[in-house]
Amino acid sequence: MNNNNDFSTIFIFPFKYERADKKNLEPDKIAHILSSGNNDSEKGWAIAHYALDSIKNYNEFSYFHPYVQRAIFNKEGNVGMEFLKRTDFHTLKLEYYDSNNMQQTMETQVNEIDIHLFDNQIGLLTITTEKQRGDSKTDFQTFLRYNDIARRVYPPYLGENNTCSPKLESKILPVKISLCKDSDPKDFIHEDFKPIDLEEAKYKDKYKDIVYLSNIIKELLAPFDLKHTYNMSMDNGKIYYTPFIDDRMFIVSYYSDNAKSKELQDRCCAGYVYETSDDWYRFIFVDGNYANIENDAMKYDLIRRHTYARWAKSGSLFGMSRYSFVLLCATDAPSYLKQHMKSMYYQIALIVLFQRAMLLKFAEDIDGLTGEFETGRCSKKLKDDSDRLHGEFIKFVNKYWFIEVTPQEQGIEIYDQWMGLLNLEKLYDELQREISELAGYVEDKIEAETNSRVTMITYVGFPVLILGLIVGILQCDVCQIKNALPFKIIAIILGMGLLFVFFCPRFRHTVNCKMISRLKDKLSRWCSPKEP
Repeated sequence: MNNNNDFSTIFIFPFKYERADKKNLEPDKIAHILSSGNNDSEKGWAIAHYALDSIKNYNEFSYFHPYVQRAIFNKEGNVGMEFLKRTDFHTLKLEYYDSNNMQQTMETQVNEIDIHLFDNQIGLLTITTEKQRGDSKTDFQTFLRYNDIARRVYPPYLGENNTCSPKLESKILPVKISLCKDSDPKDFIHEDFKPIDLEEAKYKDKYKDIVYLSNIIKELLAPFDLKHTYNMSMDNGKIYYTPFIDDRMFIVSYYSDNAKSKELQDRCCAGYVYETSDDWYRFIFVDGNYANIENDAMKYDLIRRHTYARWAKSGSLFGMSRYSFVLLCATDAPSYLKQHMKSMYYQIALIVLFQRAMLLKFAEDIDGLTGEFETGRCSKKLKDDSDRLHGEFIKFVNKYWFIEVTPQEQGIEIYDQWMGLLNLEKLYDELQREISELAGYVEDKIEAETNSRVTMITYVGFPVLILGLIVGILQCDVCQIKNALPFKIIAIILGMGLLFVFFCPRFRHTVNCKMISRLKDKLSRWCSPKEP
């Protein structure tokens, strides 16, 4: 058994928070609700502020560009972001089935649990864990299993009879997972993924789109309530959250081991031959049981694209995917690598996850606004919502959409590679196009309704105008107009002819208020009594 390895994993849960009245959603107000005025992280959520009072914070802060610092650190003077932490839980206990269907137990140390709140209704819950002192039995295979099943927040699928078969049959769910407080063995949060009876739940209206969510998440985010569906009615005054993930939390994970590092180092020096490294594939893509791929060419291509190999010859390999950022290195690698994974690279992961969650939120908002077109909602309200959405997107672009997050070469390369793997720029371009088209559609809709009203006014007003002119002509002073009777007869015929032409569809579409006004002026001048 390997006694010289070391590891740490940060689990990240992105979510959106909202309320029915859409008021008081600023991060500072939400942070106050979570903390309830508490200033002691040993008693629950406490609001914290970023200060350059340690070497760790200084190195982490100075790693990023100033505009990034203002966006992600709640340092004094920075607005739009809040940070809360708690240190009352100290142990994460995991019970699971191994490959031989034997139940095993693993424990890790919980260093900190944090929440990052942003002013775009996006939050990130993080749980930082690492190897316990004296742990001599957790090898690389066990560590991969730990990463895979500890991140689960609800069953990915159900077996026959609506049971949570993944717990035993495919072993992708833990038997039980617990967050424990060492001071009181009975003071803990746990989840054992009990079977779900969907037939019963259907009548109780208990489960909606999200059929389950771990008690670990629900208890940590209390007093927030889970929003089960997009159209779910919300009680006034309550804060609701919606996950922006599938059944798995994101992980930032570090593992050091000389033997495993040397194995990958030798393969790299032999010509970047990763197609036989199932372990490295499993680490990147968080496959706890086996490499979930049976195509060697595809496996090679995926590993090549998802590996950052600048330091491969020294045995340090970085990997990134849609739900992970990992580092495997030797035990005698520079000691600062582990800290970098928990600071600078952790912050880059938060940036990428926030950007992805924000873009997904915009996509959801666009879909919701588009659906309201069919409800006959007032166009003015639609325009207000469209303008608000457009404004929020511009704010996001100006404040949180970064082309480059750091002047450091390695950070630039990792961020660029990661953005490409997640297709964030493609998603950004698509949303930008859709928001512009949505704004244009609403403008066209309002213009069409305005034209319709003008046409209606014209339709009613023009005949009245013509009749008024005829009456005016008939009332002209006969003494001032010679042969008035023929003139009046001609005027009546002309007026009736104009009315007939007006009621022709082609004419109705071309006449407008300006034409009417011009015609009225000319006729008025024609009929006005001349000076003697």
